[in-house]
Amino acid sequence: MCDFTIIWRKFILNELRFVRERQNVILGRYNTHGKTYSWYLPYELQKVIHVGDIEIINSDGNKDKIIVVSFKYEKNAKLKYKNFPYRRGIASWQVQHICRYLKSLGYDYSRERHFKGLMNERGLHLGMDIVFCINKRMCVIEYNGVHHYNNQGPRYKNFKKNMDIKRNWCRQNDMPLLEIPFWWQNDLDSILNLFITSVLSDKG
Repeated sequence: MCDFTIIWRKFILNELRFVRERQNVILGRYNTHGKTYSWYLPYELQKVIHVGDIEIINSDGNKDKIIVVSFKYEKNAKLKYKNFPYRRGIASWQVQHICRYLKSLGYDYSRERHFKGLMNERGLHLGMDIVFCINKRMCVIEYNGVHHYNNQGPRYKNFKKNMDIKRNWCRQNDMPLLEIPFWWQNDLDSILNLFITSVLSDKG
């Protein structure tokens, strides 16, 4: 019984180690020159980074953007590659999740899309969080984090004004707009499904 316990523990430990390390290499493509590079990806980052995400990394003392192309497992990855120089995601996990879900449904999308004439009161261009097409009809998704509702914050008035401008823009240009407040973040998939169904059924 003792021998069996030792063998069982070794098996479980080895299996856990494999699961933790099975996607320990990240492949990312730079936005600036389009080349793809590989890095060692520590376990603690494996659960927060996904294929298709846009990440900001530290590159030779500078900040660069990459799109995550894929992951793979290599036995000696930690020795073979430099550590992934992760800085942060360019978007919140909620926005990243929405993008991944749209992609899984077969929809192409744009992030921080600008439109001619869509500007704030100071004449600066406003970007829409996510823009995608349903049957050639352009649709907009805005995820509103906690800061959009914190009326004690110094930037609250700007967020509110900018959102009003975006609403009016969408209304004038017949673009269906889905606003998702942060307290709906646990129901993103079902909300997106309802929105898409609504747009598909809209004959106007």
